[in-house]
Amino acid sequence: MDVAQDVITRDEDCGTEEGSWITRSESDEIASEEGAFARRLVGRLAAATVTAADGTVVAERNEELTEEVAARVAAAASRKSWSGAR
Repeated sequence: MDVAQDVITRDEDCGTEEGSWITRSESDEIASEEGAFARRLVGRLAAATVTAADGTVVAERNEELTEEVAARVAAAASRKSWSGAR
């Protein structure tokens, strides 16, 4: 069975501190093709500022994860996980 759910948020910032964990390992389990992790990020908002290992900011909190930004996040993310999409 496949289930889908639509949510419309009308506020600029809903104020939540919660987010969904999106992990590279889970993405690899769902779809083994290259780029699956980044594709799962596209269209979401960063729940927190995302930084690379060297401290470079990759995405700001509440920034929309476009294809370009999601590719940067995926490149900067560890093999374990990346948190903070909502």
